[in-house]
Amino acid sequence: MSKTQIPPELALQVRVSKMLGYGFAFAIVWAGGIGSLIALVVGLRARKLIRQSSGELSGMKMAWVCIIGGVIGLVTILPYVIWLLLTAKR
Repeated sequence: MSKTQIPPELALQVRVSKMLGYGFAFAIVWAGGIGSLIALVVGLRARKLIRQSSGELSGMKMAWVCIIGGVIGLVTILPYVIWLLLTAKR
């Protein structure tokens, strides 16, 4: 049995789609800011890949959802982290 070759553009689309799925999940989970940071990074990486593909890859809206979700999560945790740092006993 021979394995059929997956076209490179399809393999890249699958990779970007998986990235965005994980990014969306991390944006929802939040995980004390770490999930938001991961979602932001994944969204930015996916957006870069989609832009470089010259229209061959889809998922720009989902990339923006990951970016916005990540930023919102980070903005909501940032005041708490600053407060903890300022009030911590040294």
